[in-house]
Amino acid sequence: MKDTVKQLFSICTKLSLLALIAFPVLAAIDYLTDGPFLPFEQYKKMIGTTWTLLVANWEWATVLLVTPILCRGAYSLYAPLAEEIRHNLFEKEMIRWLNTPYISPLHHLYMLYPPRWIRWENKNPFRNNFYQFVVQAFRDVIYRRYEYKEYAPTGKRPTIWQVVPHKAWASITVYTLIPLLILAYDFKQNGIHLFNGYYVLTMPVLIAFLARSAVVALAIKDHASWKQIDRLLIKSFGELEPKTRWMELYPNQPAGKSILETWNAECRLRQDRDYQYRATRKLDTSTPLHYPVKSQTNYAFDNPSLPACPFPEEQIPEWAGNYDSMYHELNDELKEKQREEIREVTQASGGKVVSFESRRKNEKHR
Repeated sequence: MKDTVKQLFSICTKLSLLALIAFPVLAAIDYLTDGPFLPFEQYKKMIGTTWTLLVANWEWATVLLVTPILCRGAYSLYAPLAEEIRHNLFEKEMIRWLNTPYISPLHHLYMLYPPRWIRWENKNPFRNNFYQFVVQAFRDVIYRRYEYKEYAPTGKRPTIWQVVPHKAWASITVYTLIPLLILAYDFKQNGIHLFNGYYVLTMPVLIAFLARSAVVALAIKDHASWKQIDRLLIKSFGELEPKTRWMELYPNQPAGKSILETWNAECRLRQDRDYQYRATRKLDTSTPLHYPVKSQTNYAFDNPSLPACPFPEEQIPEWAGNYDSMYHELNDELKEKQREEIREVTQASGGKVVSFESRRKNEKHR
């Protein structure tokens, strides 16, 4: 939509310039021609007719001229809000899985399919640093050894109300309320005949506020919902919340090698496209089947958004050899602790609460 408005604005600008240039050219030809020059006479009639219409409907002409100018700023609201929502969603989901021995499915997805630029982002899209943040978070946890307290994520996935900042909801309220107040006032003055006389001039303001409200709502719809993410999770892992242990992502494991290959290819792609963008100021967001040789030889990797290697060390820590047995020992300890808590509750209830194990034994003896 933004590109369409730009194209229409560009076409109108070019037509206006062409009309201005045509006048002196046609006037010169008319001066040098014996008798009236018919195209120039028709051109003057067209200008006269246009001017008459503009004078008679100057309010609507003003609306058509001012509205696109006031609406242009609406697009700038999308990218910053979408980036903040995407960051909040990722961070909250990562924290939800932090006390488990598993990587967040969303984190794993982003490591395999690097997130890139946001729609209507004004800066160089290949310098968007969200993927850099994702990889750094992976580096901070991949070789972390600690006692896991949970073997399932706590609570539910973050909702739209948790990831969308309060200022976004306030913006939608304000941007919608102001046009409603304008319409209410106009209705009070003119009844069902809205926008009579000078009230027509309020339309650009009304449309500009509604455009801002729509852009903010669109950013929320595109990035605060799990719908699109869920499709990718199902496509990639076959389920919404796969429990992939961190040890399965070490660089000596198939999944870890895939992450390393993805990181290497993404860095080369970002550097190559960043170089092209700086050289031509033209975007090329396609993914090449084969990376050009110049990516490795003709320039340095100087794109500041390139993340460090996902693995902080080439060598796997010594304790990682016992990771699998440690995982099962802790898991068994947790299950035993849970069984002990159930037994205590059963004893404290005086027989009113029957444990699941006791119930199964009783059913077998029947």
